[in-house]
Amino acid sequence: MGSPLAYIGATDCIVLPSYREGTPRTLLEAADLAAKMEQLLSLTQEQRSAMGLRGRAKMEAEFVEQIVIQKYLSVLNALSQK
Repeated sequence: MGSPLAYIGATDCIVLPSYREGTPRTLLEAADLAAKMEQLLSLTQEQRSAMGLRGRAKMEAEFVEQIVIQKYLSVLNALSQK
């Protein structure tokens, strides 16, 4: 399996997902993402499983629907007070 950066370097065209983005952040973010993907591939199955469990716990603790709704309503309430 080749490096994702090698695939990007071998392309004739990169499609950016934004029309108004001033800097081609897509390419910068892709480079950082490629490095993280390579790190992920170097982990053992046990390490990947542990990381997945920690990620799931984080999502359940911080991004469950009720927490997100309450934060959203709090921001709207603060904005309506101005």
